[in-house]
Amino acid sequence: MLINDYQKGMVEGRNFNCAEKLVNLGNESLNLQLPPQAVKMAAGFGAGMGKQHLCGAVAGAVMILSVVKVKTIARESDIYVCCSEMLDEIENRLGSIICKELKASFYNKELKCKYIIDNVVEVLAESLEA
Repeated sequence: MLINDYQKGMVEGRNFNCAEKLVNLGNESLNLQLPPQAVKMAAGFGAGMGKQHLCGAVAGAVMILSVVKVKTIARESDIYVCCSEMLDEIENRLGSIICKELKASFYNKELKCKYIIDNVVEVLAESLEA
């Protein structure tokens, strides 16, 4: 569902940054019914929090994974294990989860961070099924 909605362009044309894309996609595709503030909350995570640190798409994926896997609070769930496994898989595929490193390898002026986001969406979908 998540991958299909992404491939159909669910978040294209909305001028979202990478983190906003993941949060909005997860919210709409999975019918999470998050308020509009959820996308706002993700805004500052784009471009590696403006410092090219943790990839914004990865941060957005963690937010969606958390909403789905955590019922009340983190300590009453296995979210840390789920996140660790998801981040490991992203690193295995892309070589890093750091924005600056990912952009050095995969950024394209025309497509921007599409390849990175494509992979993060795929790994998030797999993590949600686990």
